[in-house]
Amino acid sequence: MSLFRRDKTRFLVINLLRGLAWLGVIIIAFILIKKQVDNHYLAWIEPLVNSPALMYLLFYASEQIFGLIPPEIFMIWGLRNGNAQEFILTVFFLTVISFFAGMMAYFLGKYLYGTKLYDFLFRRLWKGLDEKLHRYGPLLIIVASLTPLPYSGTCMLVGSVNYPPAKFFLYSLFRILRFAAYAPVIWQANVM
Repeated sequence: MSLFRRDKTRFLVINLLRGLAWLGVIIIAFILIKKQVDNHYLAWIEPLVNSPALMYLLFYASEQIFGLIPPEIFMIWGLRNGNAQEFILTVFFLTVISFFAGMMAYFLGKYLYGTKLYDFLFRRLWKGLDEKLHRYGPLLIIVASLTPLPYSGTCMLVGSVNYPPAKFFLYSLFRILRFAAYAPVIWQANVM
């Protein structure tokens, strides 16, 4: 195995392990909160939680603005009624929203390239992502789609370097795999 191929494999494995670790932390926190926290302590968030439109809007904003809130938190929100069909539908909507936000970030990157805002984001938030893009190419898109690596920032960066849209859309389909893989884990954590 060549040194370059080994480096790519290492990059993928390390980031997948980080993603699984992050999922583990969220699941453990979810189980602990579910078992230890009395529901009346969480009543202050009920107006937000009971408004699907507001939650989907919040998720879109989070996904568009560098994934401030992990998608798994919104999947947990999808468990609110304990109905499997509703949970699957919620995860489906979240997947579509996330994929769409990535596409918008891609085109935003194309549009913002060369502006002061882009330079600020590049220096402050994406430091090192450009080097990873040149080093790993499409693998960076796949890894960002599957792991906590900033998906939106990666999409914006990829758009800014005029990466071919068809290839970008193809590699971004791995985002669907993240939601499909994490949803059953979150569902099982709910029944524990």
